[in-house]
Amino acid sequence: MSYEISLLMVFSIVSLVWSVTSALTKPHIVFVLVDDWGYADVSFRNPAILSPNFHKLAETGLLLDRHYVFKYCSPSRASFLTGRWPHHAHQWNPPQNALVGVNINMTLLPAKLKTAGYKTHMVGKWHEGFFDPAYLPVNRGFDTSSGFMEGGEDHMNEKVGCATDFWKNKAPDTRNGTYDAYIYQHDLTEILNDANPNEPFFLYLPLHNVHTPLQAPDEWLNKYDIKSTCSKRRTYQAMVSVADNVTGHVVELLKKKRMWDNTILIVSADNGGAPCSGSNYPLKGCKGTFFEGGVRALAFANGGLIPDKMRGKSTQGFIHIADWYTTFCKLAGVDPSDSGEGKFPVDGMDVWPIITGDNDKTPHDEIVLGYNFNNSHPMQGA
Repeated sequence: MSYEISLLMVFSIVSLVWSVTSALTKPHIVFVLVDDWGYADVSFRNPAILSPNFHKLAETGLLLDRHYVFKYCSPSRASFLTGRWPHHAHQWNPPQNALVGVNINMTLLPAKLKTAGYKTHMVGKWHEGFFDPAYLPVNRGFDTSSGFMEGGEDHMNEKVGCATDFWKNKAPDTRNGTYDAYIYQHDLTEILNDANPNEPFFLYLPLHNVHTPLQAPDEWLNKYDIKSTCSKRRTYQAMVSVADNVTGHVVELLKKKRMWDNTILIVSADNGGAPCSGSNYPLKGCKGTFFEGGVRALAFANGGLIPDKMRGKSTQGFIHIADWYTTFCKLAGVDPSDSGEGKFPVDGMDVWPIITGDNDKTPHDEIVLGYNFNNSHPMQGA
C-alpha cells in the first residue's frame, strides 16, 4: 500500500471520528409545553394532584421559579419558536379563518437546529398559522409533525365544530377518534425508537392538555374520587395526570435509548391556569391577564446536563420563554442571530449560566410581557 493511500485512509478515519465526536457533544433538546397549566397544579404544590413524573423531574432537577410567558397560547409559542418578545412576533391567538401565522421571514428554532445536524420533531398543538402550506411545521424546520393546527379542539374526536383538525406532516391524519394524548404517546414512541442516539435530537412537545374542553378518559378520571372536588376540577386534575404520564413516557424512552445523559429537558406552562379550572395560588390573576398568575409559568429543567450542584434547587433567575431560542442555539453551536428585512432581531438571551448556577442573574435589563396591548385590538405584532 502506497504512502499516499495510507495517509488518505488515516485522514478519512480521523475526519469520521471528529464528525461523530462533534455530533455527540451537541445535546439532545426536549421542550414540553403544557397548555393552560396552573402554577399550583402539580403534586409538589398541591398533593391532591397525581403527577409523580413532574414531581420527580422537579425534585431531582431545577425549578425555574421566575419563568415568564405571554398571557395566552399562541404568542408564548411564537416567542419560543422565534426568540422574540411577543410584541415582536405577535400578540394574538389567530382566529380559525385568519390568513395569519408566524412571520414567514423569521427563522424558527427547528430550522436553526437543523443547520447543526439536528433531527427535529413536533408532536401536539401548533397554533402558529396554517392558511398556506409555507406555514406548516414541516415547512418551518421540523422533519416530522403530528397533531393539530388550531388553538383547541375536542380531545376525544379531534373536531373543531363540524371539521376535523388532525394532521400528520402535510396531510390529514385519519387516526382521529382516539383521545389525542394517546395518539401523541404512540407517535413519541415511534420517534424515539427510531432516533439515533449519536445524532443530535430536538423534540418540541406542545401538549393539548390541560386546555379546554375539559375531557379525560375514565382510566384517569377514576384515579380521583368523585366526591373529592367539583366535576370540572376533577376532570382538570385527571388531565394533568395524563400530561404527566406522557412526559414520563418520553423520559423513559430517552433513558432506554441511552440519550438521557446528554439531554436538556425543559417543562413549562404556556400561560397561567385558566379561570374556573386551573389554580395559580398564591399568585394573583389567571390566563388572559398580565398579573403573575397569567404570565409566571410553572416550569422546571432536568436531564443529564443539569449539574449535580443545581439538582433539587430552585432558581430565582428571570427567564423568558424567548430565551430558549438563543440558549438552545448556542448549546448546538449555532449563531442565534436572525436579522434581516421584514423582521425584528432576536430578543432572547443565553440563560444557560442560570441553569448551570454560574450566574443567577437575568441577562435582561427588563422582560417585556406585552407592549401597547389593547384588548379590543389584540392583533398587534410583526
